[in-house]
Amino acid sequence: MSCGDYSWELKIFFMTKKIIWVGMALVSVVGVVVTAKFFWPQEEDIVIIDQREVLDFPIIDTHAHLYWNSQDQDGYRSAYEKAREMTEAQGAVFTILTPHPFAEFMRGAYDFEMLEEVGENEFGFCGGGGSLNVMIDATDPEEVNQEILDRFAQRAHEIAQSGALAFGEMSALHLSLGDTHIFSVTNPDHSLFLLLSDIAAEEGIPIDIHMEAVDEDQPTPDALLEASLKNPSSLEENISAFERLLDHNKEANIIWAHAGWDHTGDRTVDLMARFFADHPNLFMSLKIAEDSLASMQPLDEEGILKEEWKTLFTNYADRFVIGSDQFFGSKQTQDKWSSLVALLEQLPQDVAKKIAYQNALVLFSLDESVVDE
Repeated sequence: MSCGDYSWELKIFFMTKKIIWVGMALVSVVGVVVTAKFFWPQEEDIVIIDQREVLDFPIIDTHAHLYWNSQDQDGYRSAYEKAREMTEAQGAVFTILTPHPFAEFMRGAYDFEMLEEVGENEFGFCGGGGSLNVMIDATDPEEVNQEILDRFAQRAHEIAQSGALAFGEMSALHLSLGDTHIFSVTNPDHSLFLLLSDIAAEEGIPIDIHMEAVDEDQPTPDALLEASLKNPSSLEENISAFERLLDHNKEANIIWAHAGWDHTGDRTVDLMARFFADHPNLFMSLKIAEDSLASMQPLDEEGILKEEWKTLFTNYADRFVIGSDQFFGSKQTQDKWSSLVALLEQLPQDVAKKIAYQNALVLFSLDESVVDE
């Protein structure tokens, strides 16, 4: 299915965002003092849902970020305090913090060392987003040599032996949703990704990868081109290369991040079901956010779980984890938690428990003491 079929949804989303920006600019011009806000509500505006008041089982969030101004050397500490405050209010018993999938030449890149420093009992960390992902992004697949392979492997083993719970956040296709949002693309079967899968199997930790699905070569939707000049004019098919990565070492567990969050219209329930059937080493983390095609989300406009998604969760209950993709410390945020709680509430209890925390315990080799039923 062409992502152009969903272009109208994207256009409405980005048009609304621009209208709000223009409106704020006009208010500012006429002399009214305002505090500029992004399209998303500020953290203090969000009504926090404590999942403990809704569910009688815990949630492990396997994918979240710290966010701070890269010019503030100690900013990550205040971001971490915000993470502690928010996760306690939300009722998450354990949260895995991951570096962003940094690309070459991006400012403010960091990796597991900062997350390791601030981590405590209620937090774990990933590594590689600020180092391994940068190396992959910067390396032409045709120019990989032994020196690059050795350097990459050394860093990957260092990350695994640091206590990192996964390699992440890695990225194969990251679309830009605004001029300050990154675009990056590389082959999912890049030789460094293949090497990483071998190391992941050896070290016994999964790979957490961000990849928008593109099931055929196609023009980039106009709405994405209008949203950011960073997006290219066309998108190349990446499904077959991703399957080659999955097949390269079937002992390597790979988490395809952000199920339920899609900007191409190609990450369909049917595609995900086929992937689960064909690739037993594939897992997915769930994310629900407003900046996504509504038609591709698990919940409808009334917050009701769509039947096709319920079937997918039931048939592959062992393959999903929660991965909210919250940005702790950012003043520009979305409520990415309450919809996940609402989704779990509508599933059969045995399925919901697996997705909420039981699968994460196994996938990330966590001690059961991190949950408190």
